[in-house]
Amino acid sequence: MIKLLMSLLFCLPIFSGLVLAEAIDNSTSKLQVNNNTVSIDKFNGKEAFDKAEKRCASKDEESCYFLAEFYIKGLVVKKDYKKAIDIYTKLLADESLFGYLGFGMMHENGFGVEKDHYIAIENYDHACSLDSSLGCMKLADLYERGTVIRFDPERTLSLYMRACSLKNMEACSMIGAIYELGIGMGQDIKKAIYYYNIACQGDHLEACNSYIKLIESD
Repeated sequence: MIKLLMSLLFCLPIFSGLVLAEAIDNSTSKLQVNNNTVSIDKFNGKEAFDKAEKRCASKDEESCYFLAEFYIKGLVVKKDYKKAIDIYTKLLADESLFGYLGFGMMHENGFGVEKDHYIAIENYDHACSLDSSLGCMKLADLYERGTVIRFDPERTLSLYMRACSLKNMEACSMIGAIYELGIGMGQDIKKAIYYYNIACQGDHLEACNSYIKLIESD
């Protein structure tokens, strides 16, 4: 419900089904998968794949997560859900948040496994508890939809709060929308302005637009 209203408000999709890594380049051995992600398609695919494969072999968990995305998307290499699942399973064995994220996503979408939102919820919850803002966001999304578990506005808000505290600007913007629209609770424009401002300070364009709109109408 929240995302539907926000999509109408912003005329943009709120959250993509698959979240991909932000970058692999010579200056960093770490990938940013929790926040501000962009598409794999913007990279030199073969070069990015080779780097991810090499770093994954060196036990870099984030690179392994990124590598699995290539197999899921079928970029550079042939689409292969089994290889992606094998990568996530190894990450799970190490209780890596990236394993929980990947395994949750595979079961949420039914990629190479039977679709099971309860398994997805369990894995996203683990990832969220390990300070993954993406895990918190994905979990909030399932609570928000209300198709698997009953829509719980308080639980949804608390998860977005958690993700916002982990500097996920999309989550901060979502909180602003919840308070602006009064979804599941009373409307609170002051809180909406507060959270839109946080997201705007983090370069979230739609939040900036909403912040300006509310300030001007106050």
